[in-house]
Amino acid sequence: MTLLYYYEVLERIRSVSIVVELLDGSLSSWDAFYDSKSHILTVLVGDEQIAIELSDEIPELSKDDLRLCTKQNKQTLVMRLPMDGAGKFNRDFNELMSLSTHYKWDAKFLASSSFQLHCRDCDSPILDSDDISSLNEMPSELWAEMMDFWHCHKPHDENGHGHIAHDNTKYTSLKPIKNGVLVGTFYLAFNSNDNLFKVRMDHGSCVCAECGSPLGNHDNGTGLDKINKWRVVLSRDKARDTYHVYDYVYSSLLDNVNASAARVVEYTDGTSSLLVWVFNTNISYKINEHAPEEGMKLYYTTDPEDIAREREARGEFEVIDVDSTILKGTVHHLDDVNNTLPPSIRNMSTWRLSLLHCI
Repeated sequence: MTLLYYYEVLERIRSVSIVVELLDGSLSSWDAFYDSKSHILTVLVGDEQIAIELSDEIPELSKDDLRLCTKQNKQTLVMRLPMDGAGKFNRDFNELMSLSTHYKWDAKFLASSSFQLHCRDCDSPILDSDDISSLNEMPSELWAEMMDFWHCHKPHDENGHGHIAHDNTKYTSLKPIKNGVLVGTFYLAFNSNDNLFKVRMDHGSCVCAECGSPLGNHDNGTGLDKINKWRVVLSRDKARDTYHVYDYVYSSLLDNVNASAARVVEYTDGTSSLLVWVFNTNISYKINEHAPEEGMKLYYTTDPEDIAREREARGEFEVIDVDSTILKGTVHHLDDVNNTLPPSIRNMSTWRLSLLHCI
């Protein structure tokens, strides 16, 4: 007999939702206790029990209260517990904008301490921060599209209502200064001619100078040389850290929701696709014995027929071209998370539930 559980904090309606599911057997008898001092909810099913640490905003609840807050079927308990007080909302604070402008290994984080980058395959040194002359943030990945909102006359508008023509290159290219680095959500941009990074360019690809492993590419659209963060290891303060490919998907989803309110996004490598439907951009949740996390709740599908059906029903939605490494790695991660959830909530029609933790 095995119990799985999932809980999430529903801040806007001031409650906590908990799903406890028995994988085999039947919930013929169960009991639950809540200790308001330790904030521990204990659920007992037969000889098995689980202890769930809840928010300190849950009021004191008796056993009878818990039963009134619970719906039961053959193998599942669904609890909806109230939270004390009013919601913690600040209307002057744009939480979504804050999330989308703070991503893993951003310029502020990298500039706060000395660091080194190493090739993920051979561990050879790629970059020492002491050699960098400047470290700056790239604009949003959607900066080109956002020009429609920033400029009343576009750079190509040579005679817009009598205005002087703009220099188009000013808006279509971004270049770091010598030995400078521009930090994007999933890459580091630089001039390969500076010899700042221990890499070499090979027919448009940026490869490790030591082992030849691919690290990035030359972006013809922006004119920048780029190293993908998931191809290197960050070493600083005697600790090592890696960037996951699904961290990029998390950041790009926030960008799309923030810039255009797009909550349905397709990622494709030209052969396969992943369709993501963002349900909540920032929730507190816990799955089984894993540590509580903050993150994004989403539904997804990789079935071509499902994606075609959604496109027909919804009209066109945002499509983002990605490397196959990103697509496969993200799908693998979403599947792994989905498989740890209680079976009764893993699917909604043809969609699968998953989560991406906040970075």
